[in-house]
Amino acid sequence: MQLSQKHFCDARDFIYKNARELDKAVFKYIFEKGSKLDVFCELEKFQNPDGGFGKGIEPDFWLTDSSPAATAKALEYLYIADADISQGLVVDAIYYLIDSFNYEEGKWRATGSRVNDFPHAPWWEYNFTKKNSEAGTLSDWGIPNPSISGYMNLYKELVPYDFLKMINERAIGFINSIYELNRYDLIEYSKFYDLSPKKIKDRISDKYFYFVGKEIIISPEKWDKYATQPLMFINDKESELVYILKDSIDKNLDYIISRQKPDGCWEPEWSWGNENENWQKAKEIWKGFQTFNNLRLLNMFGKIEEA
Repeated sequence: MQLSQKHFCDARDFIYKNARELDKAVFKYIFEKGSKLDVFCELEKFQNPDGGFGKGIEPDFWLTDSSPAATAKALEYLYIADADISQGLVVDAIYYLIDSFNYEEGKWRATGSRVNDFPHAPWWEYNFTKKNSEAGTLSDWGIPNPSISGYMNLYKELVPYDFLKMINERAIGFINSIYELNRYDLIEYSKFYDLSPKKIKDRISDKYFYFVGKEIIISPEKWDKYATQPLMFINDKESELVYILKDSIDKNLDYIISRQKPDGCWEPEWSWGNENENWQKAKEIWKGFQTFNNLRLLNMFGKIEEA
């Protein structure tokens, strides 16, 4: 199955009419030979003077202050836009994250307590007892620690050797010491695995693939209940899981095509548990992100009909 040109154009029109400028810029970069500089200019609007990112770049929490979780989201965009270490936004983000590491706890806290003062999903509520947002407390090395560690490996030239060694050992030690891992932190680990060098992959591959095999739902009929889908772990076409999960990924791509809405968008498969005005705004932002990101995945695997 392929996404027809008509349905691709429907998605494009939705992005142009409804997505935020950042997501439009990424779409243009991927599909219309747009400049990555436009992506960087839009990302700058979410950056703070400390080099970190906030201001609602992560649509599920609108904290204006910088946070490791929001900065990890910015790095996701920078990765998609093929940013390298010459890009100032990358340098700023990495230096902010090095400075914000909590040495006492040996990890990054996802957000600060001020997240509670802004609209946010329940899982980003700051827990004053745990001193972290709920999403960051699902495991001892959870959101956003594994993905940040992956980006540190990707941009290793910017990271002090001892610091990089410390966080890699922390990430490796954690996954190899546990017997259960929730899907949200496992998705984080997919970024750590894909962005890390082979010598690190070799040390965690058995446990990582074990958890992925245990967590993934391969039956398409169960995917409509926000189940753990194979593509949730695919960050680029070079991922080893592309070959391991080939048949399931093909079915997952067909499933994505089937889920496109009549107006051309894809909607988030989650909610804040209410239908208030803030969730409705966040939902619209997520529609833009989900639409360009699903198009990106379909394009990655040649699933869009040629014009």
